[in-house]
Amino acid sequence: TEEWSNKGASLKYDYHLNQNIELKTSVYASHYDFTSSLFSELQLPQKERIISNANGTSIKELGASIAVDVKSNTRIITTGIELNNYSVTHDLVGDRDRTIVDYSDEISYATLFSQVEQKLGDLKIVAGGRLAMTEQKDKLKALFSPQATMSYKLDEGSSLKASYGYSNQILREIEYESRLGQNYTFYRLSKGKKFPILKTHKFMVGYNYETSGFGFDIEMYFKKIEGVMQLTNEQSGFDGNTNSPGFGMFELFKGERRVIGTDVTLSYKNKNYTSMLSYTLSKSEDRYPQIYKGNYFLSQDDRRHQINWINNWTIDDFEISANFIYASGRPYIALETLDDLRPKEILDPKENQNILIPYVRMDVGLQYNFKLGNHQANVGMSVYNLFNRDNVKFIQYSHKFDTNVMGNTRSIIVGTEGELLDRTVNLNFGLRF
Repeated sequence: TEEWSNKGASLKYDYHLNQNIELKTSVYASHYDFTSSLFSELQLPQKERIISNANGTSIKELGASIAVDVKSNTRIITTGIELNNYSVTHDLVGDRDRTIVDYSDEISYATLFSQVEQKLGDLKIVAGGRLAMTEQKDKLKALFSPQATMSYKLDEGSSLKASYGYSNQILREIEYESRLGQNYTFYRLSKGKKFPILKTHKFMVGYNYETSGFGFDIEMYFKKIEGVMQLTNEQSGFDGNTNSPGFGMFELFKGERRVIGTDVTLSYKNKNYTSMLSYTLSKSEDRYPQIYKGNYFLSQDDRRHQINWINNWTIDDFEISANFIYASGRPYIALETLDDLRPKEILDPKENQNILIPYVRMDVGLQYNFKLGNHQANVGMSVYNLFNRDNVKFIQYSHKFDTNVMGNTRSIIVGTEGELLDRTVNLNFGLRF
């Protein structure tokens, strides 16, 4: 079972000092909770096998920012400061209440940021950066993250674009692969010791064309991430003594990730209808010296093909929506390809990685807008996963046992598929003051 909650609140205030200078302020808070648990019991003659696993994560954030925009005919300069406080806890417990992870930490830091947007004829340049002052290895350290984008107008309706960005991520992700083959993502605060800063380089070049309601956009990108981490059992497969996935030592591995891809978007818009069709072809690979012989293998973010088709109609006071989503399945370690426990270091991704079935979903919605007194109101209904497709989030292996079929011994593997949300109906009501 899985449960999660995400709560947040924010307050913004903007004030124009004069026609060219604007002051922007905001304060915000959020709290994210995620818990999951597993209990699997297999009854065999004279045997009882039980597997359990519990995982819980909590992230709290407090923040405030103040910025000043200074505008002229060809330039916009933004400068400000942001204050952040993060608090993260994470508990991970395995069979027989064995504690795998017991983590709790907090960090506060300040970030100075600045950006300049400049127009030079048909050329538009946006350059800036963020300078975070944070604790690293018990010392105060400055982390600079530059960003730059450029667009050049070729003619009326078409333009070229390019960008580069480098980021230092203090609240960072760590992937966890349980001994059952299930994958989670949890979070750590980087203080330069056990959990280093996650560093990302991203490059993009593209082309955009728009005319008479039609639009075409293409972006090609490359991303390199340094310091990705994975917590996983040092071995994969079934233990011959217990006939359950091996429960060896868990290790924290550090490596790198590379992502290459292309996004293509077609759009159309008229008075009553808007449509956007996008396709992504991408490949995301990880490399750890201690896993898969140090070779690149598909990461949990890999979704080779993704399609999104969004449609919205307006008919008098009615709004109708129909959206289609497709994504290739994520990779996982197929334990059925292993005869016994194998060190992850010697596994072959071409033989031992498999792909889940694709994710496919159709959503529809209907909304009616009307006047309620002097206020604008709306009432509507939406259906999520209209065709009630069984979309699999992960495969979870639990038991393996041998059985005799016509004199031949065969191994049977027992497990479950974690499914995402099935057909869900949502009713909504809105009122504007």
